[in-house]
Amino acid sequence: MEFEDINILLAKHFVNETSSAEETEVQAWINQNKEEYLKLRIAWADANTTALEHPYNPSNAWDTISNKLHLEKKPIYLRNWNIAAAAILIISFCGIWYYFLNTITTQTLTGEVKHVQLYDGSLITLNENSSIAYKRRYFGKREINLKGEAFFEVKREEEHPFVVDSDSLKVTVLGTSFYIKNSDKQKNVTVITGKVKVEVQDKSPLILLPGQAVEIENGNPMKKEIQANQLAWQTNTLIFNNTSLQQVFKTLEKYYNIQIKITNPPATWCTLTSEYKDLPIEKVLKELELLFGLKYSIAGNEIFITALTCKNE
Repeated sequence: MEFEDINILLAKHFVNETSSAEETEVQAWINQNKEEYLKLRIAWADANTTALEHPYNPSNAWDTISNKLHLEKKPIYLRNWNIAAAAILIISFCGIWYYFLNTITTQTLTGEVKHVQLYDGSLITLNENSSIAYKRRYFGKREINLKGEAFFEVKREEEHPFVVDSDSLKVTVLGTSFYIKNSDKQKNVTVITGKVKVEVQDKSPLILLPGQAVEIENGNPMKKEIQANQLAWQTNTLIFNNTSLQQVFKTLEKYYNIQIKITNPPATWCTLTSEYKDLPIEKVLKELELLFGLKYSIAGNEIFITALTCKNE
């Protein structure tokens, strides 16, 4: 079948104007060109959406395309499938333009967290000072480029693996929830549900199961258990289980982006078992005051602790 013929038939197919014989020809072509058909169908759907936002003159569009098809000029009352054929050929000649139009970049500033829903229904929670780049639609793999830190909840599609590229780190999943941090100081992947494959440059791939994590130290991946409160920024929940106050203060510093300075550190640290969800730092300090007789003052983003007493003292 000639190139011009199939584009005309596909155009008529997209607007439901093919005859029975023509539809048989289209289906035969689709069976031999499934991937190309999928690309054209998605592109045609996007073109329809764009047309609603930016109306165009179909007569002018056809004038441009008819020269390429060596067809005689059509009157302004074009049939729908003629317009569709023009749109398909425009898409064919503008592949590079369409690729860049189809790529979306989302980034966050300091102190900002964004939630992004992908076309397949997968959800990404992007932590501060991070960015992702992805295609609006996909044809094979669902590929994401990440810089920084993000939590992923991936819809399962076995025929479309979900791949995250983050510099030298590559994570491949089918459907799961997991977390990636890729910064100058720390690189790790944490799995909450499902199973993921982690690849680091020329190292052997690692398979992670729920509750497992991998940290990359000097280019070498090492399996570890999930650290407490590692995902607090995403869940807005801090959980302490017989945790020393020294570690509690370090966690509070990171979560609330503050500095805690202790005038007279105790010889033996008290321990805390508690959970805080969506609480401001002031309310957390009030509970610590009741539990440990905490004496403190706040100046900007700095907290000065002058006294605390453990129960067994």
